[in-house]
Amino acid sequence: MAQGLPTTPRALATVSSVIVVATAVEARGYWQKDDGHLPAQNVGGMDLALLTATNFAIEREVKGHVGPWFQLIDAGADPATVTSCPALATAYRGLLLPKVGQRYVLFLQVDTSRQITRDMLNPLDFFPITNNMVHSPFGGADVPLDQFLATLQ
Repeated sequence: MAQGLPTTPRALATVSSVIVVATAVEARGYWQKDDGHLPAQNVGGMDLALLTATNFAIEREVKGHVGPWFQLIDAGADPATVTSCPALATAYRGLLLPKVGQRYVLFLQVDTSRQITRDMLNPLDFFPITNNMVHSPFGGADVPLDQFLATLQ
């Protein structure tokens, strides 16, 4: 793990401005002109970056407030979600992007313009929930959701 990054969920909670339990309800990959401020690398000198917009429905706010739903923009995309030039998207296979239908505990940042982001700590900032058990990217056994949330306090 890189020096200075949180090494436990509790440490991650300390540096996150928003923590939510949410479900990814829709995701779309798209190309955007690279203005030098995108969270993705320029593809093949085309002055375009591949991004994914994922909409989340919030089940529970643990820390902070973002409303009943929000959208995250991540670098890269699954080629199946890109309507134009999906062949170029294959370079991004293997990225850890949220999956539609999956529940997560998300550790987020909100910048001064109210933009919600998670790219600072990806992939350590979203924890999948399956059968009400949280799987941590930090390793260790899966933990019941309520027990996991209690450890963040």
